[in-house]
Amino acid sequence: DEAYGPFAVLPMTFVVTPRRTLLRAVSGSGEAEVGVVTYIAQTYLMQGKADKAEGIAEYAATVEDPRKARETKGYAQVKQGKIDEAAQEFRQIDSKAGLAAVALEQGDYGTAIETADAASGEAYAASVKGEALLRSGNPDEAARAFEAASAKELDDWQRNNAVRGEGRALQEQGQADAAISKYGEALELNP
Repeated sequence: DEAYGPFAVLPMTFVVTPRRTLLRAVSGSGEAEVGVVTYIAQTYLMQGKADKAEGIAEYAATVEDPRKARETKGYAQVKQGKIDEAAQEFRQIDSKAGLAAVALEQGDYGTAIETADAASGEAYAASVKGEALLRSGNPDEAARAFEAASAKELDDWQRNNAVRGEGRALQEQGQADAAISKYGEALELNP
């Protein structure tokens, strides 16, 4: 009976590590594949390979969602210390969370917090705010900001940063067991 057979065979795209660990599987074509190249760039960013992430994100901007890819490129530039280039990238796409990250890396924690607060529609802004609060010596507020960030819809690398940040804030508050739990959660996101 035709009702039980496959109606269409869709292409599959797999993202795997060199050790053949499956990171992501995407079935279908067209919109289902959008984001795969940006996801690869974000994976490199999470692994601390910002130079590779930047190049892949630059390519992704030509074939996928340009805003998301350019934002990933900007964060890769921040990680590499290319602050002026990152700021330009973030201004061109109006990423307040990205501009907050630039201020954070410049050591301007007040501006980072203000800019992150102005980026209410950008989920990662709360994590950047948490980092600025933590670096400025306010672990209580930082823990709340990181917790708020991790409750939002974030990319894997952003969630990892938020959870790790919450762990650091909890550690500074003297909550060792809670901090260890958060570090374990972060390891699950980025083994």
